[in-house]
Amino acid sequence: MATESLFFNAPNHRTVAAGDVIYAEGDSGAHMFGIVSGSVDLHKGSVIVASLGPEDVFGERALIDHLPRNLTAIATSVTTLAEIDQRLFLFLVHESSTFALGIMKTLASRLRGRDRTGSGGRWLLGPRRLKGLTGPVSRRMAGDRQRGRRSRAHRTTT
Repeated sequence: MATESLFFNAPNHRTVAAGDVIYAEGDSGAHMFGIVSGSVDLHKGSVIVASLGPEDVFGERALIDHLPRNLTAIATSVTTLAEIDQRLFLFLVHESSTFALGIMKTLASRLRGRDRTGSGGRWLLGPRRLKGLTGPVSRRMAGDRQRGRRSRAHRTTT
């Protein structure tokens, strides 16, 4: 299975045009995003702090700390995004240590880059890609998608 299979097989995708704002600084956040294809720039005011591509993630902090977005995300090309809501995020963290470690590595990389550049500069270290996300979680999502169903993480339990 390809390394980007987790995002490719995610139950919800969204395609945005170049120049579209995915979210703006100050917005509340109900989703994080994985880039399936295309590219996204993250802005702090008028400064581009990161340029992201396929397999990169962004917006994860809103699912962790439930605070408003601190950056603006803008597509720089036609981009397909996997939308990961709180419920799916928690499922993936619980079921896949690789996913959880990938998110932690992304956050650590961004913090280290931010430490090196100061509060207003561009990150020196790019965000970590979530490589190697195959296995039972991804296969389960792929099977559900092929059958036209939502992932188990999205099903309502009683």
